[in-house]
Amino acid sequence: MRILVTGDVRGEFEKLFKRVNNLKAKGKTFDVLFCIGDFFGANIPTEDPVWLSYLRGEQLAPIPTYILGPNKVQHVAFYEGHSGYEICHNIT
Repeated sequence: MRILVTGDVRGEFEKLFKRVNNLKAKGKTFDVLFCIGDFFGANIPTEDPVWLSYLRGEQLAPIPTYILGPNKVQHVAFYEGHSGYEICHNIT
């Protein structure tokens, strides 16, 4: 199993997943991505249009992605009821 680990994403989902796709294009494949640190950044997830596009399935994480959190008080409510469950396609 090949594991990819990243630090703070800070709401830069498109940038993160573009990097993963670039690695895949170079023939470097990973089975899973672990995001350690601040995943959502300063934005409130339910108000972030980019994040909402992932929730609606308009954009997809390219590999199974596991996030640890919450790291900020404003993100606590987003994690309630999602302990260990997929929040949206490929993001747990």
